[in-house]
Amino acid sequence: MKEFNRLSYIFTAWHRPNHQKRIIASAALLFLLGGCGLFVYLTGGVKYVYAHTMYVPILIAAFLFDLQGGLLAGAVAGLILGPFMPVSTATGEMQLVINWLYRSGIFIFIGGLSGYTVKYFSMLLRRIQWLALHNSDSKIPNELAMQQYINTLDGNNQKDEHYCIIINIDNFIEIFYTFGSELGEKLLQQFHARLEELVGQHGARRQQAGQTRKLA
Repeated sequence: MKEFNRLSYIFTAWHRPNHQKRIIASAALLFLLGGCGLFVYLTGGVKYVYAHTMYVPILIAAFLFDLQGGLLAGAVAGLILGPFMPVSTATGEMQLVINWLYRSGIFIFIGGLSGYTVKYFSMLLRRIQWLALHNSDSKIPNELAMQQYINTLDGNNQKDEHYCIIINIDNFIEIFYTFGSELGEKLLQQFHARLEELVGQHGARRQQAGQTRKLA
């Protein structure tokens, strides 16, 4: 679990950055795209293997900005290595239109595919995080969610007093086995909704512990 949390933190720290980081990342990507284009030109043109260096900023853009970032970076990379980039700087031979259009299409395809993969992985990661903190049937936060909330209060060094109230539903196991799991989970959801109405959403941090169905 610790390894997963570490991976999740690294991914979320860099994926889809906030406004300030977005500006910095966008500027860095533009600089990197231009730098790769200059590198290809200085090493002799697109006829050499160095043109593949352009995949680096495309993949980085896909990781940072999902599908849109990958597509846009692919299109920009295609233009940089497009009509104004010679096949060979030594001879001055220019590319055929079909050559740079085909390369641009590949760049856009790779950027889009990478961006979609990152977006899907991000959705999957959020789903796993949600399942780790909630009961999949009742949708109620579990013991781990409450523990994380308590740790957050401790980490903020708040001086306000906080209380933990444990409520046990009597005969819940009998209700669960007599009327079925669906009715039992609905009962928990209704109880949870009523609890939030009474104490407010901010205060309704609770746990659902095993078969005892305790809420705190």
